[in-house]
Formats: sequence, C-alpha cells, structure tokens
Amino acid sequence: MTRLHCLKIIQIMIQQDEAQQYPDINGVIELLQTCQNKKYKGMKADILQMISRAICLNPVVADSFRDLGGFVCLISVAVSLENAFAEEENEVEKNKNLRLIESVIQTLTLLMKSNVKNKIFFMKEIGYSSLASAILLTNFAKTQYSTSILNFLMNMACENVDEATWGGESCKDCWNFIQNAEVARLVVQVLVQTKDEVQKEYFGILYNMIGSSTKSKEALCSVGTAGFLMKHYKNQIRDKHLCPELQPLLLQILITLGSHCMSPKEWRQFFRYFCNPKENHVVYPKQLEAKSQSNYSDVNEDIINFVTHNKRVAPHEMYEAMYKMTKDGSTAHAYIEFDMKEHGFAQMAVSNLLEKARYWPTNYTIVFWLWIGEFGTNDPLPIYLLNNEDGSIRVRAYIFKRKLCLKVNKEKKLTFPFNFNEKVWYHLALVQTKYRFGGSEVKLYVNGFNSSQQKGSFKTPTLGNVVETKITLSLGRAEVIKRVSPQYWRVGAFYMIEEVLTPSQILTWYLLGPNYFGSFSANNWSYYQTWEIINAKNMSNSEPEASAAVAASDNNPLG
Repeated sequence: MTRLHCLKIIQIMIQQDEAQQYPDINGVIELLQTCQNKKYKGMKADILQMISRAICLNPVVADSFRDLGGFVCLISVAVSLENAFAEEENEVEKNKNLRLIESVIQTLTLLMKSNVKNKIFFMKEIGYSSLASAILLTNFAKTQYSTSILNFLMNMACENVDEATWGGESCKDCWNFIQNAEVARLVVQVLVQTKDEVQKEYFGILYNMIGSSTKSKEALCSVGTAGFLMKHYKNQIRDKHLCPELQPLLLQILITLGSHCMSPKEWRQFFRYFCNPKENHVVYPKQLEAKSQSNYSDVNEDIINFVTHNKRVAPHEMYEAMYKMTKDGSTAHAYIEFDMKEHGFAQMAVSNLLEKARYWPTNYTIVFWLWIGEFGTNDPLPIYLLNNEDGSIRVRAYIFKRKLCLKVNKEKKLTFPFNFNEKVWYHLALVQTKYRFGGSEVKLYVNGFNSSQQKGSFKTPTLGNVVETKITLSLGRAEVIKRVSPQYWRVGAFYMIEEVLTPSQILTWYLLGPNYFGSFSANNWSYYQTWEIINAKNMSNSEPEASAAVAASDNNPLG
C-alpha cells in the first residue's frame, strides 16, 4: 500500500505540472530502467499504470515521455520478459508477467492515441518490429495466455482505452474499426504463431471489421496484409484439405482486400496460384512488370490473357475468388443532393473546415466528386463557396454552360474548357499554386488526369498582414439567391488539402474510388503512389472478358 500511495503522489505532481519541466516524469523513467531484477515486476506494472492515468488526466505528459526516452524504456521492459510464458515458469509468475505486458501495451496505446508525433516517432525511431519481437520472445503463442495478449494488441490497434473493458472479453465490443494500421499488421504477424483455433477466431474478427468498416479495410490494405497472408499461408490457401476451417476465411479476407485495393506485388503473389507449383518461374502480365503505365485497360487484358494461357492448376476456389474481386468492389457513392425543382434553394454549410483558426493557405487543393442530373436553364449551377471570417476572401466554383468556372473575390473568372455531361460521376481536383513573384495558376484534374490549367491574379494575404481566420464552406445554392429550376446535382466526398498534390497522388485518389474516406495523412500514403495500382474499379472494366475466362475453367463453380 505504501508504494501505491507514493505513486499516487507522484502522479498528482506529474499531471499538475502544466509546464512539464520533466524532473518528475524523468525520475519515474529512470526508476523503470534501473529495476532489472525480476522480482520488481509488480512495481513496474504499478508505475506504468500510474503513468497511464497521468496521461489520461494531462495529455502533455505523452510528449514529455517521448522526449525523455520513455519509448525505449518501454521496449526494454517488454524485452526483459523473454520466456515469460515458458513451461518452467509457475502460474503465479506467469500472471505477473501477463499484468506487466498488459501495462506496457496499455501505456503505449495511451501514448499514441490522438498523438501524431508519438506515432511517427515510434514508427521511425523504435519500430513496431521491435515490439513484435519482444512479444514473440515471451513464448506466449501456444499457451492459454495467447488470447489475452491478442486482446491487448487489438485494443492498441483500435485505440480502445476504456479501462473497464480493457482486460476482459467485453473489450471486443469496443473494436469498431482499426485506428493504427501498423499495430494491426503486428496482430497478423503474431497471429501466425498461435494455435489454429485462435487464428480462426481472430481472423474472423478482422474479417468482420473490414467487412463493416472502410477505414479498417484501408488500414489492412495499406500495410500489405494480403501479401503477408499469401506468403505465410500459401499452401493453406491453395489446398483446403490442409486447413478446412481456416482456408475459406483467409480467402474471404483476400477477396475483401482485393476488391478494395492490392499492389502489383500482391497480385503477382495471387497469380502464382494459377500456375503449376512445380514450375520454377511465372510469366507475369507484361503491364504489371512495367514501372509506369498510361492505359489501365491494357493491364486488365493482360490479366485475362495470363489466366487463360497459363496452366489452370489452381482449385476452383481461386477462380471464384478472382471473379468476386471484380464484382465486390462497391462503386456506390455517398452524396448530398441539391434539388432546385421545388424550393429553388438547397444549401449545406460547414462553419469551419479546420480544427481551429488558421492562416488562409497560399497553395491548396480542392478534391470532390460531382454528379449533375440536369443542367436546366442557363442559370449558373453553384458547387461551393469558400470564404474567411471577414469576407475578404471568397472563392466560388460553379458550372455555367457545361463548363466549370472559378471566381475569387472580384477578379476575372476562370473558365475551364472541359464539358460536363449529365448523369455521370466526375472526380474533380482543383490545384491552386501561387507564384513567388505574383500571380497564380489553377489546374483542373478530371477523373485523375490533368484537363487544363488557367492563370489568374488571385490575391491572398501577404506575409505582412496574415491573420488567423476560420474557413467556411457552403455547398449548393443559398436561399437569398433562390431560383426554382429543373436543376439538380449531387456532391460526394469533399476535401480541402493545404498543399499542392502531385498528379500521381490525384490519380491514385481517383482510383481508390468514391468510398475511400481516409485522411490521406498516413506515412504509408506512398504505398499507393504508383501507376500500377489495381483494384475492382479497374478490373471491372474488363468484366465480360473476366467472366468468360472464369467460365472457361474446367473447375469453374459458376457454371
């Protein structure tokens, strides 16, 4: 009890230190580092739980912990638990070890929850592989403690910090979607080492998560989960007799991830299932070997030719899986519709696009999906209006005579020559770049490709009179300018990015489809920056040929 009272006092001192001068938290970290004796496991767990409570009450503690080498200390504590669950250890010691590793993972979760700097620091300076190695060294995989440790890691992946549900089975109710993709990959890596029944349970949980959450699906895609599964479960995926209960589940996960997005490297792994395993080489589609492409239909044709001309030795489940990947990719848009037929106005306003007041960006990119049901009369069709608090900057975009127009303040409007059609979804990106010595340029990208660019003299605040402001967004037509007409249109996902996106990024964004609602700020965003990206959206362009190729298989389950 004396130790707990002392730690409570230290916790109060740390959480009330608003300036975070470091001495208190530094002393705690040094104490963790110097207590190497195994008999101090209980004290280490108590210290880590105290730090966790301090972080909850004062988030600034998380930054201090990082600056003072706290992450290195946590990994050292985890490494010290080598062989913690070995057979020679008694149950009392094993329970102490479990409590300590739970405290380590819980503290890491709190340190990185909603703290981008800590996530980046841990990924670059420490590495999730270090944590995975430390956990595997405990030899927990084949023991009764495997489910408990997997629960801790899943809590970390989903950033569940609810102390009431952390350690028990009820924590599974808090796993809504994956917040930390790197930890999700760590879960899959650790899961491979566990018993078959444990693998089945947790792969089932992951499958349910990616089936109900686009964010979870994107998280697993971004860290190459499909490729990892095909590498470590190659024979089990190919032959259902090796693991009859796990194989269908692994295929369902591959289908779900493949219909969303898989890299060319992962597709090459998948294609190996269609070739004779005795052959020493695989003839890949020529377009997949190229490093840059301009026509995705060529890729699709080569995929079909590859499957048709190579020896069909894969089980029928693989053909069925490939067929489903081309069918399961959802192309339904989430959108807001603006209809002028009845009232003549419809508007949605966002009071501030930013989390807090910021400077008006000099260079930025607007990205959104647009569908026009009917142009109606020659009245302008308003898309969006951006303005600051005092109204000194107003950026208005609208469609006039089937062309997109852009007007900033009272400057001359810019008209882009691209002609829009009715009842077609368009992915639009407007990239504004301000030149150093005056003037601006705006580029319009339609469906991932540069359509045209226009030069203007848009004036934004100079460095001398920059002030913090809120940026408000209005979509549609306001009531003050209402006008009953046949016009109606839809606007999908809308983004304002405070930087100039590259052509590759914009094309990638389009290929990810209308249902991608990620933040585009993850470190693995570069994972998608390739002209070789393949997903259901691209493969479905060759849907008739794909169906014919599947039907040609002797083992085709689809008839």
